[in-house]
Amino acid sequence: MRESCYCGRVGESEDREPVLRDGRTEALRCPRCGHLDPLPYLDAVARLEVFEEAERRSLERLAAGARAGGADAAAPTVPERSENGVDPDPYNPLQRQTSIT
Repeated sequence: MRESCYCGRVGESEDREPVLRDGRTEALRCPRCGHLDPLPYLDAVARLEVFEEAERRSLERLAAGARAGGADAAAPTVPERSENGVDPDPYNPLQRQTSIT
């Protein structure tokens, strides 16, 4: 399910970070701005399915980071603040820092 956040991030709901309370997911956190969304617009069954998929994807990302040599190895490179003072979006491939040699 694709959606957008208040900060402008667009992506799959399930790619957001699960936020746990009392051992179960209560909301999903935007990886860009930290906004919490408890998905109140979904019925209980659909909400549980989205939370379970978000948990599965989060575990896959952690495992991939461990295989790559640590959690930081899987994180995108964040370029320095741009000239206009706006922080770049590390999840936008057009704004990722690239090195040309």
